[in-house]
Amino acid sequence: MEANIVVLGTESVGKSALTVRLLTRRFIGEYGDIESIYSHSFIADGREITLNIWDSPYSEDSSVETSLFQKKVRWADSFILVYSICDRASFNSISRFIQTIKSTKDYLGADKPPIVIVGNKRDLHHRRTVLSEEGRLLALNTDCHFYEVSAAENYHSVLMVFHGLVDRMKDAKLTTKRPLGFKGIVKSMSAVFARRRTDSF
Repeated sequence: MEANIVVLGTESVGKSALTVRLLTRRFIGEYGDIESIYSHSFIADGREITLNIWDSPYSEDSSVETSLFQKKVRWADSFILVYSICDRASFNSISRFIQTIKSTKDYLGADKPPIVIVGNKRDLHHRRTVLSEEGRLLALNTDCHFYEVSAAENYHSVLMVFHGLVDRMKDAKLTTKRPLGFKGIVKSMSAVFARRRTDSF
């Protein structure tokens, strides 16, 4: 099974931290503006699964109205929408992402792409502005799954997000997909660590 996942969210919510935590088990606290597609393979139920994960920086230029955003949505088999529990504006943007995804993808067919909503930065609960119940309610109302995690503190909760999404894709009967496109924007893992980073453990 090969599947394409797009990770979306506004600035500084932890999209790259979430993705790189899955890939390396490490938490990297700071990122530059790097457009990346990563591949991650693992064995589940005796079967190899390869995830192609498109992670990109957010800017107003990459808002839901742009052709690049539409291209991402069409490329994806599933979506992880990330907000910070300390940033209500980032939470409010999730509904807009969901509406655009559902209007772009065919939600009438059997293969509607799974969407997971992730509230990140759970370790910063003292700065919380979005309640867990709000995230759960949004997921319930939009037929999405919901997780609240700390990419900084907990690798296993991040693993649950991605493996839970894979389970949903299996349920949606998604099979082997086309090869990766947009090679011009693909960066190797080494490019991610080429700049100086701040590690937090």
